[in-house]
Amino acid sequence: MGLKFRYRVRGIYATAIAKLLLDSGAELVDLSKQLADRFGLPMRSDEPPHATVKAGDEDPHTLVIVGYRDAVENCFEVLESSIPFTVSRFVELGPYTTVTAKIVERSASECIAELPGGERARIPECNEDVGKVIAVHVVRAPSKLGELYVARKGIAVVTDSVTLVDDGRARISFSEHVRNFERRAELTMLSQEAVRMGLSVKWRSAARSLSLDKMMEDLRRGIELVEQLRAKALNASDPQVLSFGESIAFISLSRSSKEFLDHIRRLVVPTTPLHHTLKSCSFPQPVVDALDVMSVELPLNALEKGISRYIIETLKNFASIRLKHVKPDGEEIHIGPAYVQSATYSDLLGPILVLKRVVKSEGIYDALNVAKEVGDEITTIVPLEKWFLIHVYRSPQGVLKGVYVNINTPPELDLGRNEVRYIDLYVDVVSTSNEPRVVDMEQLEEMHVRGVVAGDLLYMAKQTVAEVLARFESLKNEALQFV
Repeated sequence: MGLKFRYRVRGIYATAIAKLLLDSGAELVDLSKQLADRFGLPMRSDEPPHATVKAGDEDPHTLVIVGYRDAVENCFEVLESSIPFTVSRFVELGPYTTVTAKIVERSASECIAELPGGERARIPECNEDVGKVIAVHVVRAPSKLGELYVARKGIAVVTDSVTLVDDGRARISFSEHVRNFERRAELTMLSQEAVRMGLSVKWRSAARSLSLDKMMEDLRRGIELVEQLRAKALNASDPQVLSFGESIAFISLSRSSKEFLDHIRRLVVPTTPLHHTLKSCSFPQPVVDALDVMSVELPLNALEKGISRYIIETLKNFASIRLKHVKPDGEEIHIGPAYVQSATYSDLLGPILVLKRVVKSEGIYDALNVAKEVGDEITTIVPLEKWFLIHVYRSPQGVLKGVYVNINTPPELDLGRNEVRYIDLYVDVVSTSNEPRVVDMEQLEEMHVRGVVAGDLLYMAKQTVAEVLARFESLKNEALQFV
């Protein structure tokens, strides 16, 4: 039997993710007391994880997996194959991965270098000549397609408890989780040999509870690997990976993804409908906890209707709101603010939010290919249960310029941030005075081929396009009632 990967799970999706990983045969370590109690497992706080899974620090709608490459890849495959309607990306060259890089551009303050696989990185404080091959380690992997890596000169190696960086600075630092003063003093003493070699020593979170013997072994092994990589780097003539540090993966969750995770969590503990949507969209923790308890006593469909009605009633008090248009490549476009005209119900579309904006600059409307004029009015119909939005464009005189149906995942309403969030699926259905036409289907299919957009999202996008085309006149007429 192969290695059983050990995972640490944190954040608002922890219970559901822990359940999926345990069912896959993985092990959980460094559990919180709450998670250990829920699964009847020991906390295992003295065992280092191979990878950590958590919600993004800046984006609560994204799962981040970081750790040893094989463990990250295994976790990524388990979660991506289990959770529906996600947008995902696996980055093999993650933090502290050491590579040889070829300098291709140089400025006064930094270099641009080619990495293995053709990716490029910014290297601050670099004055190397163009064409030179040097050893660098990844500092930050791109969170969006097309972004550059950030790397620094020097070799880095990662072990369970300590990271060593051959940067000549000879600094000692600690994870924020290593808080005990005596433990920090012990680790400082352990670090002296590496410091004398000019290495910076970064003690990881696992160092708070591992034995000193284990950490001495990690440090010794790390020093040996640094020496081996120094020799290997001297003989490199082109970009290549010298040593993998951590890999990182991103799984962006749609509202439908979170509803699936609600179901998985419900197999472990009482869980309200929309639990993960509410948690990631700024609802107060005590409110969600109360709804979880109520889910034991009330029919789930009635509870969900009540939550949805509360959201709609709350929206009626909003003066304005923004659309958070999240593209599968990681780009985020904030549209608005838009005036909240109404939050109501439509016979054809169900619960809807009606937004209005007035255009303040000239240009051309994408895909519609008609002039954008100052004073144009854009009405956006947001069906809360559908896979599309409808934008209606009119001139200052009230003449209809076009209708634009954006295909996207069902929207989430973040009342704390005044946002409507959804994942855009590239393809749209548009119309001016002619028959409706489909645009940008090739972008969606390209992202599917590149592994960014899952097959179920591709299927739903195409099904939604077919539905919109078949009912376009009815949808258009319904939208025009709210203009």
